Amino acid sequence: MLESIFHVKKSWLAVYETFLARADKIPLLVEMTRKQLPHSYESLLKELIVARDATSGFSLPSHEKYAAEHALHEVLEHVLEELEKQDEIKNNPIFTTYVQNRSAWEMRLNRAILEYNRALHMHQVCCFGISPRGYTDFHY
Repeated sequence: MLESIFHVKKSWLAVYETFLARADKIPLLVEMTRKQLPHSYESLLKELIVARDATSGFSLPSHEKYAAEHALHEVLEHVLEELEKQDEIKNNPIFTTYVQNRSAWEMRLNRAILEYNRALHMHQVCCFGISPRGYTDFHY
């Protein structure tokens, strides 16, 4: 039982670290684009900052953490779509590197979430002998 609890905690740590890595890159994106964008995009960047800030303060898995991270994902998608319409941004080497690395971060996050969900299921089935429906999976 202790081994399965350890595996669940270790799996959550991988998800949490990936969330942090993504959030830590957002200030770089904001600063780089803020210098090159017209002021009409300022509200979009503020929305991204607010979404990022909403993800902090949660160290344990919860519905609120999942909702905040999903909201950040949605806002980030929207911001990147808008930025790619701007020639001066989409041709910036820092931006292109950010976009290329983002795909790797998302794949890493999806793998970590899958492993976390598996660990939760294994823990509940093996330790409690019941269906995994008692845990809330994180669907990203």
